[in-house]
Amino acid sequence: MSFNQTVLGALNSANGLEVRAQYDRAYMEPNETLQMQAWALGELGADVEDISDLVQWSSSDSSIASLSNGGQISAHAVLGDESVTVTATFSGLTSDYVMTVSDAAVQNISVGSASVDM
Repeated sequence: MSFNQTVLGALNSANGLEVRAQYDRAYMEPNETLQMQAWALGELGADVEDISDLVQWSSSDSSIASLSNGGQISAHAVLGDESVTVTATFSGLTSDYVMTVSDAAVQNISVGSASVDM
């Protein structure tokens, strides 16, 4: 059985779709790029196959973050914190992931009684 036949068989038996971000990140800085992943899920919710290249990717607001056909998300300049919903769609299945883009810079880090200004 070829790889494509295996993938198509797995997708035909998929019961769901799950979107994940590289490094399980839920935030990005302006001008940063991350890879999103879409996974077909089996009967018990276990991963069946990474189908990131097969899904239709969309962003709820492409002025905040846009997506390539392969699921690469690029954050754009924002003021403060802005969130977008990343959606993957495949064969009637959809899954969403909320990503926040923030221009906030770290000003101070405190550990115990010590403090470091940046």
